[in-house]
Amino acid sequence: MYTTLNIQWDFDLENPNDKEAHDQFAAENGVPTTINVYDYFDDPSSITNEQLTDALSDEHGWLIYGMQSTEDSPHTDDESCNSDQNNIIINHQDQSINSKENNMETNNTTTPNTNEDSMITQLFQQFIENGGTPKVTEFKKHLNELINSDIKQLCGRSGKSADGTDWRSLFKARFSGRGAKWVQVALQEINPTISEFQSQGIDCSKYITFIEANGAAWIRFAGPRINPEGQQSAAFEVRTEGSTVDHPKQLHFIPVSLLDETIRPLGGTPHSLKLEVIAKPEDVIDPPVDLGAMCDEIVEEMTEEAAEPQTPETEIPSPETLEEVFEDFIDDANDDAFAEA
Repeated sequence: MYTTLNIQWDFDLENPNDKEAHDQFAAENGVPTTINVYDYFDDPSSITNEQLTDALSDEHGWLIYGMQSTEDSPHTDDESCNSDQNNIIINHQDQSINSKENNMETNNTTTPNTNEDSMITQLFQQFIENGGTPKVTEFKKHLNELINSDIKQLCGRSGKSADGTDWRSLFKARFSGRGAKWVQVALQEINPTISEFQSQGIDCSKYITFIEANGAAWIRFAGPRINPEGQQSAAFEVRTEGSTVDHPKQLHFIPVSLLDETIRPLGGTPHSLKLEVIAKPEDVIDPPVDLGAMCDEIVEEMTEEAAEPQTPETEIPSPETLEEVFEDFIDDANDDAFAEA
């Protein structure tokens, strides 16, 4: 049994064969690309590939696309042909071919199995008759292809069911499609997760402002996961820095059993729904001026002023006039005095 394996995860990348993008995504999400089987099982020789893929998927939350050993086969060439089919690792890349395999011919005096009627021998003979190269590595690759095409869908507990009925595949199908990944939850549902982010020094102030204004929080489906309590769950990104920015490590988990009662479709993206825009108060607009009424008021005021009686103003004599009046008064008084005399 191989103990150190390179893992190719089913990350739903645009190009699943882009190793650089695959490894980068794995690093960002804390998912290992190389594992040691002894980290998961005390006795790796007693497990099947099915048990291994189940364990890895449950531990890291992703389906497995393929596995490849990083070490040479632990058996001799003859033993490899005689090994149990369960110990054949699913590979999507060729393994190294040693010199002994290069020199293997169909007319070898010894056969991998003395029982020429065994199933493995018949498969090998069919492989050769159909044009296959008589090499152990090529034959193992052929067996892997048969396992993937004909056997894997018969394994009800495999990490990725062929008919797509396992819970992870159902989750991925449920949230596939344009806009389907965005959902909304109640504020009390998301608040504990936000508090946890804040305790880690993550600034959630803008996100809190937006969701409180909306009355609900929006989150984006990231994938099927096993939550910290070991429950099958849906993981959602909480994009506190903006809905167009990926936040693969800021996750909110909702157990499968509570999903239907917890989430509601958002009906679009936060960007398209303008949920991340603070509404501005509308400018106060003065009512339009009624020029006709204004003219009527002016005319009315002018008419009223014209109708009021005008009170003549009393003239206040200037100092020069007062002096003249006083002199006239004195003269008049003198004239009166002389007249009496």
